Amino acid sequence: MVPSTRNEIGAGVSRPEVLISGAGFAGLATAFGLNRLGYQVTVVEAAAGVRRGGTPVDIEGETITILERMGLADLVRAKALPSRRFEFKNADNTTLGSIGVSGDQASETRYEIHRDDLLDILYGAVANDVTLLFGRSISSLDERADSVSVTLDNGERRDVALIVGCDGNRSNTRRLVFGDGDQFTHFMGGYFFLKVVPETG
Repeated sequence: MVPSTRNEIGAGVSRPEVLISGAGFAGLATAFGLNRLGYQVTVVEAAAGVRRGGTPVDIEGETITILERMGLADLVRAKALPSRRFEFKNADNTTLGSIGVSGDQASETRYEIHRDDLLDILYGAVANDVTLLFGRSISSLDERADSVSVTLDNGERRDVALIVGCDGNRSNTRRLVFGDGDQFTHFMGGYFFLKVVPETG
């Protein structure tokens, strides 16, 4: 039975171990939640550290509610970017569409935050409570009746109660469990490319 809170695990009772693959938003947030539920959490990440860079992210709706339950909403608000609006234009300078709001239209229920700032907040929330193994990845999995035997790329082996894949659509972990990812991919007929430039002329 999964304990609903850490307090339900009595003194001397071994905490079931969970292995999470990937230390991005999903992996760190999952580690936070499973630690609170009483699991002994280990996160493995193939990169040498938290992967940085990328465009800012939007936080709204249920995500804000989740952050409030985690006790992290105020930290996110403190790092929130000023509200802004983006317009997509064609070669004739005609506006094709827009996203975001600005000025008086800005909503207090939607925030934009730099990706690295959000990663730092999530990392800080779990760093002292879970084990983070950077530069490591899963090389093989052997599912058993009541556990999963995991072998890492350095040869280390451990038995865990659960594996959680939070490491991307084409991750090695997903390939080990489900097979080649191409069988689950369906091309929708278009590509989208986004590049951030410091200024426009």
